[in-house]
Amino acid sequence: MAELIDVDLDGKKVPALLGIPSGQGPHPGILVMHHQEGLSPFTRDLVDKLAKLGCVALSVSNYHPCPPDADMQTKRESVRDGQLTRDAAAGIAFLESHPLVLKDNLAVIGHCMGGRTAFLAAAVFPVFAAAVVYYGGGVYRKTIGGVPVGDRLKNIQCPVIGFWGGQDFLIPNVDVDRMEEELKRAGVPCEFHRYPEAGHAFCNFTVPADFRPDADADSWRHTVAFLRRELKLPRD
Repeated sequence: MAELIDVDLDGKKVPALLGIPSGQGPHPGILVMHHQEGLSPFTRDLVDKLAKLGCVALSVSNYHPCPPDADMQTKRESVRDGQLTRDAAAGIAFLESHPLVLKDNLAVIGHCMGGRTAFLAAAVFPVFAAAVVYYGGGVYRKTIGGVPVGDRLKNIQCPVIGFWGGQDFLIPNVDVDRMEEELKRAGVPCEFHRYPEAGHAFCNFTVPADFRPDADADSWRHTVAFLRRELKLPRD
């Protein structure tokens, strides 16, 4: 079961969820970029699933600058790419220094807001062997004091797998096409899977209106196969 821990960020203690697999290790490490609900039951479930797969999984809270009782809108509006990058750096440092982690065998994964952040982290930090992006939106949105994540896709140096809903009102299909084309143009190995009848957040079992069990199961099957291949995970 995932446990709540503190991760050091420039001398500050930041909350995070950590999942440790059974066995002596060492194991691959996976940085989990959380969705907009933060370190939620969905994020905890993902950390647990990755640990069961045989990886040390860590998700660092991106909302630590906000008061604990801040509402979701305040939390979302507080996030900046510079801070997300520093949070990712803290997570990478934790994984690389953990005695049970193979520091040269790391991956990054994220859903929704976390999908965008997974793209950002993979573009900024050339340490990942794989990146998994679930319906990451706002990739081409201009940011305050920065550049759109879409302008950074060409910097990614690891294989990417992505999952998208054809009925996603937040991410136009034309943007998904553009992401795939730009990754391939940059020579980034990538495979995109699209679910025509699914909308946004189709993996989020905590929101029945959005959850699509078939798309969720199929995307997870592809994710497991991808991580096993790229991280050289043993099969069951």
